[in-house]
Amino acid sequence: SHFINPPLSPDAEQRCIDGRSSNALYIFIFMCAQILIGCGGTPIFTLGTTYIDDHVRKESSSMYIGCMYSTVAFGLVVGYLLGGFLLSQHENAFLGGTVPRGIFPGSPRWIGAWWAGFVLCGIFLMMVAVPFFAFPKAMQREKARLKREEEYVTGTKMVTGLTQKVEVWKPSGAGDQHSSSTHEIPQKQKYGRDIKDIPASMWRLLCNPIYMVTCLGSCMELAIVSGFVVFLPKYLETQFNIGKSQANVFTGGIAIPGACVGIFLGGYVLKKFQMRPKGAIQFVLCFNLLCMGLYTLLYFLGCDNIRMAGATLPYFNNSSELETFQVNLTADCNMGCRCSPNDIEPVCGRNGITYFSPCHAGCRPGAGHGSHLNYTSCACIVPNVTVSPEVTAVPLATSGPCPQPCLAFIPFMVLLFAMTLVVSITQMPLLMIILRSVGEEERSFALGMQFVIFRLFGYIPAPIMFGNVIDSSCILRKAHCGKPGGFCLVYDIEQFRLRYIAVCSGLKVAAGLLFFLDWLLITWRHKRELKEAPPMTVGEIVSSIISLDRLSGLGWGDGEQKEDILPLGNCPEDVVEGGENAVSVAAEHDEKERQQHCQPLLRNSATHPGPSELTC
Repeated sequence: SHFINPPLSPDAEQRCIDGRSSNALYIFIFMCAQILIGCGGTPIFTLGTTYIDDHVRKESSSMYIGCMYSTVAFGLVVGYLLGGFLLSQHENAFLGGTVPRGIFPGSPRWIGAWWAGFVLCGIFLMMVAVPFFAFPKAMQREKARLKREEEYVTGTKMVTGLTQKVEVWKPSGAGDQHSSSTHEIPQKQKYGRDIKDIPASMWRLLCNPIYMVTCLGSCMELAIVSGFVVFLPKYLETQFNIGKSQANVFTGGIAIPGACVGIFLGGYVLKKFQMRPKGAIQFVLCFNLLCMGLYTLLYFLGCDNIRMAGATLPYFNNSSELETFQVNLTADCNMGCRCSPNDIEPVCGRNGITYFSPCHAGCRPGAGHGSHLNYTSCACIVPNVTVSPEVTAVPLATSGPCPQPCLAFIPFMVLLFAMTLVVSITQMPLLMIILRSVGEEERSFALGMQFVIFRLFGYIPAPIMFGNVIDSSCILRKAHCGKPGGFCLVYDIEQFRLRYIAVCSGLKVAAGLLFFLDWLLITWRHKRELKEAPPMTVGEIVSSIISLDRLSGLGWGDGEQKEDILPLGNCPEDVVEGGENAVSVAAEHDEKERQQHCQPLLRNSATHPGPSELTC
């Protein structure tokens, strides 16, 4: 008579009531909520990114956008920490309810206050949404100032004769003279404001190889992030035997901060070294190879399977049973107890073996309080079995699984921080390649298309794929009507780790191959543009040198521009020094000769606002 109270009483699940209510309505409500979250969050990353890029210097935009994305990652940190705290509180804690007796944090039957996070975050979202109404559609004064500065830089390059030597990043098709009629972006003010422009813009983006390859490579990276981060708390919980609340705290406090730092560093590196697309993709490739090396270390940072009777090893260590072992929680010692296979409540026997529940260990009701219960007269725990050296001698059984020595947790978290840092540091270079590979009028639409690609090939299939891989490592499921089909109760954590990391490694290899192809495309386009650029003639070189000398005499960048710009149509032939003032001697040329020998100059638009004036 070794059974727990009440004896010989099947639970409600075993009675198999087919008329129970369905959860379809609740799942539908959650799906609608996720759709609304996606609709509200997407404009921040599409329109917000281009809004920042339009109102800051091009060389500084990566820094500002990196700060924005870093705050997004920091939001994940706050969310995981908040979730960890709320999960440590019972679901009725904020509603004035009481915690049922015998249920405590860490118990498989514990349900935290999962709903409180939605309420708190919803209130904060409504508060921070109000200031967005104060932003204008465009900051005209800021855009005008940036335009004047760009005109000044462009004019300086024209004067010094460096126009042909500067790498100009053009959207796909812009460099093809034979296809300019079919691929040229319409340079008109109203382009992109009409729905009829969407098919043409979409076709241009689909025909842009650099844009598409970069999007697909980034999609592989985000598939890893979305799948790995979503299931990371579960991974920590199963691999290292920690509670749900602790798993969320470690995820938000250690793993996600690496992403914050990495995104910020990526933007800083772009700004510091003024990387062109070719340098940016080389930067991405180097860190991608480094991340592949770090992934190989994850295979060895894990713990051994829990020694659970009936799940990972037989109840009795007979050689014949070891050879033909199959998962079965029922044994001769607990046959008459009618133990429930769905309520896991592990206990640790003095022999160092964990049992699914006190009932499966054949124990009498325990004595004690809270989470510390001692069980006696356990039929399935053989008294003459040698005690494991890792387990302290206890009464026949105590509540909770047996402790297992595992020293991989701290190295795993350190490596995880480094990996998130390495992965996230490439996000800003990839975003800049996207923004610079399309026309200015198409940037918002290109980012919107990028998010569609991310959803279709990254965010949506990745959790499904990772979930199936995780489920394939389950060795004991919750049963319904005598058939397994519910959520997993016990995992083979070694297979869990190997399959989980294998999926991440496969996606990382695919991303590396796509980025290598991206590097080939960018290199090929760069060489093609340099080859198609017309070489400078001797006259242009001489004229540029003369113009450079005149620039130093004009005093550009000082408080006031000197009035020695020659009239349109004249070319400088000589400069006669006359004390403090230089006298320019000019000769009149006809239009044809002027075009051949004269070098255009730009009035300093930084000190003299207004339209640029071309003079000789």
